[in-house]
Amino acid sequence: MAHQGPVKAKPAENGLTLVEAVIAGFVSMIIVAVMYTLFTMSGQMVARGALNSKIQLQYQTVVEQIGRTARHAGSVLESGEPWDSAFNAASAAVTSIMMFDGSGNPIGGYRIEERALQEWTDGDWKNFRIGNHDVTVPAGSAFTLADDRKSVTLCIAVVSSDRSLIDTVHSHHEVFLCRN
Repeated sequence: MAHQGPVKAKPAENGLTLVEAVIAGFVSMIIVAVMYTLFTMSGQMVARGALNSKIQLQYQTVVEQIGRTARHAGSVLESGEPWDSAFNAASAAVTSIMMFDGSGNPIGGYRIEERALQEWTDGDWKNFRIGNHDVTVPAGSAFTLADDRKSVTLCIAVVSSDRSLIDTVHSHHEVFLCRN
């Protein structure tokens, strides 16, 4: 027999060793986790933006409705405040107001009842609704009346939630003057 020389090692087969497979799996998990986090954050940002737009529209609707009623009123009184003593009364922050025409007839009202903004229509208090949603306000929201009861200032915030997100729009202390 002839000597064939040194025995050569067999070349490795194409494939991954166990260590390489574990490292590749670990790197893949990190990449998937980062991508999931980015997609989740992106989705939350879109949802927050949509909620913010919704709450801005709700607040604008509240402001326009109260402003429209005030502009048609002769004066704004605290609920239960007698018509004849309305003028020269002390200014107050209140949670319930009524708006009257120049003859003393009620034309509308608003109140905050257990964090719900309500409006007085057709002789009854009903939750202020925008679409299918009641408008809610945080504790501390109120209306401020001028001494002569010819204007009302909104000191309210409107709160809205969607899924786990909650957003609030605070008033800029809008003042609405009565027309008379």
